[in-house]
Amino acid sequence: MTSRDAQKLLAAFDRGELVRPSADALNLVDLAQATASYAGVSNIELKAGGRRLVDLIGPCEHLVFILVDGFGMNFVEAIDDGSFAPRHLAAELQTVFPSTTAATLTTLATGAWPVEHAVVGWFLYLPEVDAVTMILPFIRRSDGRSLTELGVDPERAFPQRPVMSLIQRESLSLFPDDIAGSAYSNYCIAGTPGHGYRDLNCAVDAVIARLDKPVKPTFTYMYWPNIDAISHELGTRHAATTSAIRELDRELHRLSINVPSSTRILVTADHGLLDVNQSQSLSIEPGDAIASCLTREPSGDSRVMYFSVKDGQEARFRDEFARRCEGRFVLLTTDEALDLELFGPGRPSSQIKERVGDFVAVSLGAEAIRFLYPRSDREHSTTFPVSTHSGLTPDEMRIPLILI
Repeated sequence: MTSRDAQKLLAAFDRGELVRPSADALNLVDLAQATASYAGVSNIELKAGGRRLVDLIGPCEHLVFILVDGFGMNFVEAIDDGSFAPRHLAAELQTVFPSTTAATLTTLATGAWPVEHAVVGWFLYLPEVDAVTMILPFIRRSDGRSLTELGVDPERAFPQRPVMSLIQRESLSLFPDDIAGSAYSNYCIAGTPGHGYRDLNCAVDAVIARLDKPVKPTFTYMYWPNIDAISHELGTRHAATTSAIRELDRELHRLSINVPSSTRILVTADHGLLDVNQSQSLSIEPGDAIASCLTREPSGDSRVMYFSVKDGQEARFRDEFARRCEGRFVLLTTDEALDLELFGPGRPSSQIKERVGDFVAVSLGAEAIRFLYPRSDREHSTTFPVSTHSGLTPDEMRIPLILI
């Protein structure tokens, strides 16, 4: 029997207000698998979407994969038609849910749906430390202590093997200096070469220099976070965000005219962004009625939150959540979320239920939720981002495939 909240979510899918994750639409998993296959990973069985993307990419000696954090279709559609990137839009893809960097980048790294790799939020509960973590910085949320120091290996936190460990082409991965060499970056590149860069201009220079006189077929990956970072702080419509998009457009054009003709440049995003105003922002205090029903701090992100509830407190928790969030979020059991394949199709990993807990709250639109985690200095962090992501709205779920 489908619950009332599950029916609300299905109705929002039917009306097109939200995007239902689907293996039948061209999606980020298809792209991850197609790219890996193209780069020589031999044990990938491509679905129809992956085969279509291989055909779209076409043959090339050198493949450059640029992941622009936050560069959703709404940004591409807002750029002047005469700009470089929109003229090379080849397809629209769906990202995975939750549409948040931790989940999406792990999908790109593994070619697996979140239901399989179990990295389902920026704030991720890990039973190994019985605590909520900030999984990409690889720290415990409460005190910023390194998970490595706490005895958690990246291989345990990220149970799916990254495809870079199987790549056959000469590879190079480029990250901003502040995350190059991090635990997560090292996990993604799996022992293959990786370097840091100072800014986008330097990153493009590095790609051009690498392809000046290559001897063998190459694969180059570059991650650029600025559009996401600026949008979080200032919003998707701010002049600084527009400036970052124009910078990207100029640098893509410069890259295209300075690499060999046998090069294919692929540009996509991990998710889009949607602005949130104060009236759409909800806060849960550590001492309020919802929190008193829980066995641990909530985890997840701004438009999807996970709750583990005390035995016997389920009805009270549902009532308290409905009182605060009715009409703004739906509340599903974890089994319902898995049955609806929100985290993707396939057999759930053994880790996903213990990481998620008992309930999944999903935003019905722009509404965002924040658990006011006490910081290590005992103060609350109460500032909401101006723009955020992790939900199922078209602005968050629709991403471009740009081929140059």
